[in-house]
Amino acid sequence: MDDSKTYSFRFRDESVFGLSPDQKPAVTDLPVRVLGLGRETRSTQVYRWNNIRHGRLKAHVFQITKRGTGTFSWSGALSSGRQNLIPGQIFVASHDEQYEYGCTPGVEWSFDWVMLQGAFVDQAVAAIRRPESWWQAAQSSRAVSLLSSFLGFLQEGVAVDRWDLTSFGYEFLTRLLKETETGPDDHGGQVTAETAKWLAAHWNQPSVEGLAGHFGYSGKYFISWFHRQTGTTPHRFLMDHRLRRAAVLLSGTDRLVTTIAENLGFSEDNYFSKVFRRRFGVSPQEFRKRNRGTLIHDEVVSI
Repeated sequence: MDDSKTYSFRFRDESVFGLSPDQKPAVTDLPVRVLGLGRETRSTQVYRWNNIRHGRLKAHVFQITKRGTGTFSWSGALSSGRQNLIPGQIFVASHDEQYEYGCTPGVEWSFDWVMLQGAFVDQAVAAIRRPESWWQAAQSSRAVSLLSSFLGFLQEGVAVDRWDLTSFGYEFLTRLLKETETGPDDHGGQVTAETAKWLAAHWNQPSVEGLAGHFGYSGKYFISWFHRQTGTTPHRFLMDHRLRRAAVLLSGTDRLVTTIAENLGFSEDNYFSKVFRRRFGVSPQEFRKRNRGTLIHDEVVSI
């Protein structure tokens, strides 16, 4: 593992500027307490966490897969299961459930995470789980972008206190609540849904130009407009959805890799294998071998 790809931050009780000791609330009084957060890349099977290794800490871990694949299993009062995680999927590992998460053997797994504790966190998690403890984040997810931005601030050495942390944790949870209850935000969510619908009818010939024409735009203006609406570029959106569909087809069907690549608009098998490996950490053939019989569930690009 390349340690330069991994960093994390742990937080303890600290003094609060401008308040006398008798005005400072106890840490346990805060409705949201951030215990830690980080961005990591792991590739060893030794990386495996569960309730026992976390010391049965009464907290909740939110983790977002950025690249590669990992595994997450849980067992609670509402549901139980096991999920092979792909980029864009979020899980919450909670103290009131039995859980375990870790690397897929031999596959590099990159993710962002945050550990939260507090009364409001407990209430939010109860509402977010539906009833499964994982879900697919929208590309326009403001919760995911907030965590990424906050990690960037910390890595740059920006000093924060408990109020900054609590404000971040509260906003992160409220964004997640909104997204899991109503879907992606406003017009950006509509653009995302309409683009996915268009792509489903053009898997074998996807192009930014064709997508621009569908929305009635052309040239650089469309690229700028699409990025403002969804938080990503049209090229990245199309590539992401095609690779996610490839993962679904590889794990859930017996179609040849060359056929899948051709059906998704990849004219060269080598290029398809290259971008697939870059995203999932293994070749299409190895991905199928490791996930055969375990259908990768993806709400957006199901078979």
